Formats: sequence, structure tokens, C-alpha cells
Amino acid sequence: YRIVAGAPGIKFHRGEILVEPWGETGSQLTWDILLASPVPGLAALVAAVLKPQIRAGLGRLRRQLAEEAHSSSSRASSAA
Repeated sequence: YRIVAGAPGIKFHRGEILVEPWGETGSQLTWDILLASPVPGLAALVAAVLKPQIRAGLGRLRRQLAEEAHSSSSRASSAA
């Protein structure tokens, strides 16, 4: 994906999200983002702010998916 507007001071943004199988039932997500800015140091600053936010969001997603998987398996066990 590319963000082409809406990020002041960023002249280029390109992201790539890769989801690969991990073990028997898991997935591994790799998220690469390339930023460029005409303002020296701005891309590094934006990256420093985005990285922990993205990491936290992915952690919340991981917990949500684990809860849903646990709920699904509990319901399946109850029905059997």
C-alpha cells in the first residue's frame, strides 16, 4: 500500500504487509514501512513514533485473536 496524501512533511510512504504460515495453526506478520521526507530527520522521528503504536496495536490484535480462538474451541467442546 502507499499513502499519497494526508501526512504533512512526508513526501513518500510505502508499506508492505506480509502474512506467512507459522507452525500448524499460526501466522507470522511482517510489516515494513519506507518513509521519506525533505525535512532532515523527520522520517526517522515519524518512524520512532509509529513503531511502538503499531507494535501495541498488533499486540491487541494478537490477544483478541487468541480470545476468539479460545471461545471458538470452548463452544466446539461444549457442543460435542
